[in-house]
Amino acid sequence: MDTVRSQLYNLTAQPDATPFPVGMEPPPALVGTVVGLLVAAVALLPAKWWAALKARVRWWLLPRVQEDTEAYNSSNHRHLLQLHEKLGDVFVANRRGKAVLFARSPTAVRSVLMGRDFAKVWKTDEGLTSQQARPKVAEYVHNLIQPLLSDPVFSQKGAVNKDARTLLSPLFAGSQGFLRGFEAEITSALAAWPSGEDGGVEVDVLDLTHGVIRRALYHAIAGPASSSLHAKATPAFHEALEYFVQRYEKGGHQQDLSVEDEAMMEKLLAAALGVVQEYRALVYVRDQEADDSNQTGPKGTMLATMLDAGCTDEQAASVLVNLVIAGAEAPASALAHTLQHLGRDTDVQQQLRDEVNASAAGAEANGAGALVLGELPYNKACVLEGLRMFAPATLVKRQALCDTFLDVGGSGRVLVPANTVVELCVTAIHHDPHQFENPGSFNPDRVGNTSLGKERCFMPFSGGLRGCPGREIAVTMMRIALAKVVQEFDLRAIDESKDLGAPKACVRKFVEWPLAGLPLVIGRRLGEAKQFVG
Repeated sequence: MDTVRSQLYNLTAQPDATPFPVGMEPPPALVGTVVGLLVAAVALLPAKWWAALKARVRWWLLPRVQEDTEAYNSSNHRHLLQLHEKLGDVFVANRRGKAVLFARSPTAVRSVLMGRDFAKVWKTDEGLTSQQARPKVAEYVHNLIQPLLSDPVFSQKGAVNKDARTLLSPLFAGSQGFLRGFEAEITSALAAWPSGEDGGVEVDVLDLTHGVIRRALYHAIAGPASSSLHAKATPAFHEALEYFVQRYEKGGHQQDLSVEDEAMMEKLLAAALGVVQEYRALVYVRDQEADDSNQTGPKGTMLATMLDAGCTDEQAASVLVNLVIAGAEAPASALAHTLQHLGRDTDVQQQLRDEVNASAAGAEANGAGALVLGELPYNKACVLEGLRMFAPATLVKRQALCDTFLDVGGSGRVLVPANTVVELCVTAIHHDPHQFENPGSFNPDRVGNTSLGKERCFMPFSGGLRGCPGREIAVTMMRIALAKVVQEFDLRAIDESKDLGAPKACVRKFVEWPLAGLPLVIGRRLGEAKQFVG
């Protein structure tokens, strides 16, 4: 097909070119008659047929490239960013004989994420289709370091997925109710950070931040039993993360889960099951018998919601594991990269600190003793800009459910054949200079870090009908953690001359998780930290 396309291009690009052998050219009058008849026939086509024909032709005329499997599996999103810069906003890659469409223009991204003709794809290739071949315990996910367990919520596909996710809507919509618990857990986690009073101490801020976000998430999962969750499950989560970081440090890894992989996930499940059973016995039964004024913890926690719905302990435990994996990895990565950047950008760091301290002082003067997130707009802007610049999960995949039209911007509409995989590289989108001016610069005052707009697409949590439902909770945890960190610590880069934006050796999946962590020097600001409760 590439040969035919090349021949057609040559014929249209060279006026003297002809498909007929010398001496056998048809008479000019005959050629004119045939061309006239073809033009007349096309003119009689209904407008929608003519539009469909043009859309199909555009599909075949899109820039095409043979996929570099090694680069795709090792350089990941940086490789795709380079391809977009070379080939444009929309191109097609040949992957093992199948066409994969890559797009980053706002119109195409919105069409894929908000249209009903595209469904989720979970693996970086089309993967196993037979029920017998599927993993029994867990499933590979290209946008997370760790696999996810089979559970009654996250494992559901298609229309069933929407119904299953509504089960946790009280959790996803309840971030305001968790503010005080988030603050308490984050404060507890930060208390264990090294102080580094004498000139600061070098730390892996990625590891520390992951611990902070995970602890905050425990509160949304288990409420008053979060300390039990931390004690029983955190060691297992640490062990699993380390295992899968090493498991996926090389490109070209197999996406099928091994016996060892599933054994590690079963260990996580066992730890979570112990927490669920303790929660049911010590918290849930008591709260069921108490009135609202005597509730032990906040309403809408994950465990309370699952048990209210009649889920078994095993089902609740599997969702618990998946929520910790999916809910902590991405926010921790984005926040850690943001903190590392602030180690170099001292002006932004100080402006953040001044905003937090001013809000704290006002709260104390009013006798409130608390800060309000609504009084920290610069804090929010920095979190959102960090999510844009350091998008933690960097590839969104969808698959066409049927032959469908896709608006790709300047190229018009193309007819995407059924079953075609469409891949949206978040890094390529967030670093597109046509959407975000000077995209390599950290600019909290940037306009457009809000949604899937017509001129730019901000999508650290994907978007549309199948976007991440935990976006609000993730941003809330990140905002509180950022405020607490800059209030309690000075941040300084390891080497002021080092380019922190240079490529790092990362886990070979579509995640931003450096194998060696993220180095940063921190020093506790004694006597300046104030209570922060939202």
